[in-house]
Amino acid sequence: MTDRLTTQQLDEIAARADAATRGPWGFYDGDNYADVAADLEQTSRGSYSYRQKIAQLEDENYWDDPAHEDHDEERAPEQMAANAAFIAHAREDVPALLAEVRRLQTELARRVQCGDCGAVGDVATGEDGRRYLYPSGQIGH
Repeated sequence: MTDRLTTQQLDEIAARADAATRGPWGFYDGDNYADVAADLEQTSRGSYSYRQKIAQLEDENYWDDPAHEDHDEERAPEQMAANAAFIAHAREDVPALLAEVRRLQTELARRVQCGDCGAVGDVATGEDGRRYLYPSGQIGH
């Protein structure tokens, strides 16, 4: 991935987010699996209802990776739960992050940097017709 996301990349991310099952998503953390589902609700002790299952994670595949140490076995359930929480929150997090990136890009597009002094701001015109850099207030930019 490049340092800066292009408009096309942002549009592709937004399209994937828009195409995904609408939220909110939640997750249920079982003994050796976790379900991520849309509109997940606990209906009674140990019983859940949901509109659509998004994903099911299992901790047994964790051990297929030879890079894991023996002591990692104790962490498998908490790692699986952390992964499920990450996936479930992506439904709201990705659109929020996209909106913030686009907001910052819009703000950045309005900003300029003075080639003489390095000050950064918006170019404004005063009542006297002179241009200045806002918020620094430096004249002649």
